[in-house]
Amino acid sequence: MPILAEAWLRAACRWRSALEESAGRNQAAGSNAMTSISNSPLSRNGKIFLILSVVFASVHMIDFIFHGQQLRNICGGIGFALMAHGIHRNDLAKPPQDTRARAASIVGAVLVATSLAIKLFGSSTPSV
Repeated sequence: MPILAEAWLRAACRWRSALEESAGRNQAAGSNAMTSISNSPLSRNGKIFLILSVVFASVHMIDFIFHGQQLRNICGGIGFALMAHGIHRNDLAKPPQDTRARAASIVGAVLVATSLAIKLFGSSTPSV
């Protein structure tokens, strides 16, 4: 067991040093690959909608994985995730800079609408 723990500790140290080295290269190159939501160039409404989209996507995916694997949950989870991607790449109030991200947002909105339609108009399971 001590050998396994030592190997794990060595691997963790190598992983951490590789991450620190990568972060140093990104900072030297001027890359802002990892920015916090408070420092992002999104508008206030864009930040709020981004956070809500990520939360709703997470809730739908958790429902899909742990509570019955229904089609509406996977449609809602993927839809909200695509909308969050589109909001992150293009802000709400700005003209679209990335057309693929805009298309992802539109497809996400259609998937969320499909999820709501399945929930409202879909057949419910008969109760025993």
